[in-house]
Amino acid sequence: MARTLDDALADAEQRGALTSTHSADRWRDYARKHGQAAAAGWVDALESAGPPASGAVMAGRRVGSRSVTVPLAARPRMSDDTSLFAPNGLLAELSRDRPALVAAAKAEDPTPPALFGDEDLPPFTASGLDPRMLADLPWPLRRPVAQATTLSAAYALVEKYAGVPEMTKTDLGAG
Repeated sequence: MARTLDDALADAEQRGALTSTHSADRWRDYARKHGQAAAAGWVDALESAGPPASGAVMAGRRVGSRSVTVPLAARPRMSDDTSLFAPNGLLAELSRDRPALVAAAKAEDPTPPALFGDEDLPPFTASGLDPRMLADLPWPLRRPVAQATTLSAAYALVEKYAGVPEMTKTDLGAG
């Protein structure tokens, strides 16, 4: 039986990983959009990161004089560009924008390149983040998050582009 979001939230709250009821509500919103298993996976990943080391980059931002921490994956995708979240986003983008070019390339070699060698997701990440979590990110962000050496660095990247996935293409040189 799959772990429920409520179980993951209860464990995270007990360990002090949730800072407010608002966080739990945001995770429930995320679960309604992306499924219980995906939300529970993110909550467990955040929970397993443990307390940050002194001076670690946290997933949050400073607003005035107070620090605001928001669950990374709890933010909905705010994009009309579905190719950003496709398994092979670059191929989806080119198929939409330049179908003749893609058809010609596929005639030459029907196996398109993938973001991680011959796979859409890597077998592991440098930070230990579950690679399946990358599937919920815009494709230009997947490689940098996979290469992040700590969970804090990975979460900081996700937080930076939460709500504005189109920026990943320009900021990360994919656009």
